Amino acid sequence: MKSIAWNGYLFTNPDSAFYYAQQLYDFAKQKSLLKFQSAALNTQGASFYVRGNYLQAMDYYQKSLKIFEKLDDDKGKASTYMNIGVIYFEQGDYPQAIDYYTRYLKINEKTGNKVAVAKAYNNIGAVYCEQNNNEQAISYYKKSLKIRDEIGDKKGLAYSYNNIGTIYLEQDNYSKAIDYYLKSLQIKKEIKDKKGEASSYNSLASVFSKKGDYQQAIDYYTKSLLIFKKLGDKKGITVSYNGLADVFYKKGEITKALEKAAKALEIAKDIGAISSIKDAAMYLFKINKKIGNYQEALDMHELYITLRDSINNEESQKEVLRQRFQYNYEKKLATDSVAHAKATELKNIEIAKQQAELTSKKKEQYLLYGGISVLLLFLGFVYNRLQVTRKQKRIIEKQKQLVELSHKEITDSINYAKRIQDAMLASEEHETPHLPEHFVLYKPKDVVSGDFYWVSEKQGCLCVAVVDCTGHGVPGAFMSMLGMSFLNEINSHEKALTPAEILDELRRKIIKELRQTGAEGESKDGMDISLIRINLNNTAQVMWAGANNPLYIISDNELHEIKADKQSIGYGYNMQPFTNHSLNLKKGDLIYLFTDGFADQFGGTNGKKFKYKPFKQLLLKIKDKPMPEQKSILNQAFEEWKGNLEQVDDVCIVGIRL
Repeated sequence: MKSIAWNGYLFTNPDSAFYYAQQLYDFAKQKSLLKFQSAALNTQGASFYVRGNYLQAMDYYQKSLKIFEKLDDDKGKASTYMNIGVIYFEQGDYPQAIDYYTRYLKINEKTGNKVAVAKAYNNIGAVYCEQNNNEQAISYYKKSLKIRDEIGDKKGLAYSYNNIGTIYLEQDNYSKAIDYYLKSLQIKKEIKDKKGEASSYNSLASVFSKKGDYQQAIDYYTKSLLIFKKLGDKKGITVSYNGLADVFYKKGEITKALEKAAKALEIAKDIGAISSIKDAAMYLFKINKKIGNYQEALDMHELYITLRDSINNEESQKEVLRQRFQYNYEKKLATDSVAHAKATELKNIEIAKQQAELTSKKKEQYLLYGGISVLLLFLGFVYNRLQVTRKQKRIIEKQKQLVELSHKEITDSINYAKRIQDAMLASEEHETPHLPEHFVLYKPKDVVSGDFYWVSEKQGCLCVAVVDCTGHGVPGAFMSMLGMSFLNEINSHEKALTPAEILDELRRKIIKELRQTGAEGESKDGMDISLIRINLNNTAQVMWAGANNPLYIISDNELHEIKADKQSIGYGYNMQPFTNHSLNLKKGDLIYLFTDGFADQFGGTNGKKFKYKPFKQLLLKIKDKPMPEQKSILNQAFEEWKGNLEQVDDVCIVGIRL
């Protein structure tokens, strides 16, 4: 199961890797197999790292490390040290990164693992490169390259070539930089390392950008961006966006440069990638200054300077040097200790031999008395354990009763919350004679739900919304009830608002009531929504707006997707007014509003997500069925796909035939 999680899915489908690793963890926990529990946690941490979620990745790595340290498993500890070091590196905490890389290096030098030693040298070199200490960086890179060449480590060679190329690029030696980058790219293609291939395209693009060959640079950055998006690698996406921002700025295409840099900053802030935030801030400073947006330029400049100084500050560099000198000193000390031990070994053997003869005679006398003493102690221990066991049994029985009582109280409270939530939801058969033929498929993951649907009729117009709140279960239910209340309040005004105006007002209320400012560590709660307004006197006149969730329309046997605005109902970095879409539909057209729970459900023979393409195909297949029958078919398809697996999210789909 571990190999399935790693080899089958980690870099192509990290969601599935997490799922299979969870199965391994649950099985290992049931069987008390600590080593496999820790390995599963490590895989889950890696699945978050691949997606650029460094905080979640660090949480799982730390849990894994605790178990490996408890087991005193050097191999497991070393692997986790490296993973934690990489997270610190991505977050710009270079002293911590060096600390964990050095721990990894020490263990693997002791065990003679050359592949791992080369990897440690390479990553330590990367720290020096980030701090602009090119002399130390290339020294470590070449140490790594020599070992990898000796042992035939192709993947390692590819990364060493790429890193050395970066040093030459910093020195403006373009021909050597391109030479090393192309060597790296060739190997990565041979071994089918897609993430490495994308990184090489970024590296080549940076060379052509510096040379002034902007179209070649754009082509390479675009290639890398497509691969990183396919892999879901958020850190890689930020690097590609920052590169494109730089090239478009140099070309004088300021609007494009601003768009790419803003995207890079938003994603980098979300995952905590310090170096990408720094680069994006630098580009946004230059761009805003050029277009006369001086306040924004000042803000970005302050952000850039703060991050640049935190990476290159004197204390940070001193700590990195201290780590290196301490490691070299400990290595020398260990070598001297071995030499001294050999010099005294023969003398110690002779003394030990004489002492052993004397000790042997004494042991024979002690064994008889010791055996009798141990027997008496054992009998006393058994009696004591019997007394303790009886007492523990009484305590456990009492605790069991308390747990059962608490469980009943919690269950009763959740069921009561469900009744409140059900009462707030619109009736599936909304009380209006004009409501078109429709269905509502509503399947909460838990007793209460973070998804909800909302219906309101006003001034001859019918508004229908399907909403996906942050989380599910009790936290999601709180957000859903808040969302229903706000929608009812917004719709109580005399004026009939457009869908986009409703979404703008809903976002304003969420930000205000949850006191969201974008500050680090505060609530990121919000919701995604698809909201439609139908003129009941003329159903062909339809308006729609969406926050992250799209709208599907089936007309003339074709399915059309109306894209939503890529922003949620909640605080965001670059908030824009929501787009109002006016649609001219005809009688018999089908409309579907939905959350992501159906498409994201794991199942089938391989435990993968259902996904949106099969969802669209299913809707087209059942389009001619009556709406109640469509609901039944969708529900059956969901249950058959899910099988014995757990439902991963709330599901809500509303279908309407005009």
